[in-house]
Amino acid sequence: MIDPLLLVARSHHWQTARSSPTPSDFVIAAIACGATLILFRSLPKGLLKRLPWSSLVVLILPYGLFGWLMGVYNLHWYVWLLVGLATIGISVVVSYELGVVGIRALIGGGIVALVGGMVGATVGRVAEAIALALASSVAWFWAVAGARFRLEALGFDPIQTFWVLVIVSWEGLWLGWGVDTFLLPHLGVWLVQLLTS
Repeated sequence: MIDPLLLVARSHHWQTARSSPTPSDFVIAAIACGATLILFRSLPKGLLKRLPWSSLVVLILPYGLFGWLMGVYNLHWYVWLLVGLATIGISVVVSYELGVVGIRALIGGGIVALVGGMVGATVGRVAEAIALALASSVAWFWAVAGARFRLEALGFDPIQTFWVLVIVSWEGLWLGWGVDTFLLPHLGVWLVQLLTS
């Protein structure tokens, strides 16, 4: 896990990109806040009361963390576009399939970590990174599956469920980015330096 972080920490682009928010950051944040306000005002009042807020908070946490990490590493716009499209794809998958994929990822992560630990230090580091990625995907899939299951149990139709999941996912991504950009811009830099030293 440390090797990819070390490469990013030593890259010139990452070190020079860390500064105070730029005017384009403020424009992006204003557009995101405006879209969120318009979205909430356009929703029927009864819909907001019926939403399973505890499941949606659990769902927004992994997306917020992922958005924060993407902000820490100052990823290009096309990566954000791919992640936005991936959230749409994940939101289409039914909760049972997400649970099965999550179990497979958990088992795969355990096997990779075990084999990597037995083989040696160099392969062990790669295995550690793969196992961490698989464990993160398990949390992600189960959070989406849990929110989808709760929405379906409360009687939301498939289209409403899809849009609620997509909107909450996108909100989590931009809120995580906003935390890195405006509230704690140097925390991510400090953590990466701590992990790579």
